Amino acid sequence: MKLPTSLNRKAVKQAFPRVREATWENFFDYEKHNGLHACRVEGPDKYAHYDVEKLMAWLVQRGLYRTYDFYEHGEILYERPAYSVRTHVLAG
Repeated sequence: MKLPTSLNRKAVKQAFPRVREATWENFFDYEKHNGLHACRVEGPDKYAHYDVEKLMAWLVQRGLYRTYDFYEHGEILYERPAYSVRTHVLAG
């Protein structure tokens, strides 16, 4: 999934689904205390926006994601899928 350079709160919840919505709400409510506030950037509207690269680093630092979960293709950041389906060679 291609991610833009910044996301609003609703998009953050959708882009990083391993963190439950209630947990995201708690993070947003206490962002000045948990360090999430440092990821904020100016957005095109009145809503709070977060820098995607800083947010990914913050998620890794908190142990919610691993660096392995994110990979880079050129300058576009992606999130690896949570699972993959493989077909066995002998499965026909």
